[in-house]
Amino acid sequence: PFEGANLDRRSLDFIGIDPFNPMRIAMAEDERTALRRIFKSVNEVRKQQHCTHAVLVGHNAHFDLGFLQAAIARSGTKNQNPFH
Repeated sequence: PFEGANLDRRSLDFIGIDPFNPMRIAMAEDERTALRRIFKSVNEVRKQQHCTHAVLVGHNAHFDLGFLQAAIARSGTKNQNPFH
């Protein structure tokens, strides 16, 4: 987890995730870099398929989109966001 992350021990225990487990693979890149890398990959496929937008699909897509939009606002990557 990043420094200052708000981790609720009860939530972690409930879902069974140990964020400090050494077997957990985490990438050491900042949020802006990660989003730009993801957006670049999605945009490449989107262009190959001659699409103008990418659609975010998920189990609770409204929540996921809100989470993504908050990260986009923090990182200033709005113009690179392929999702709508």
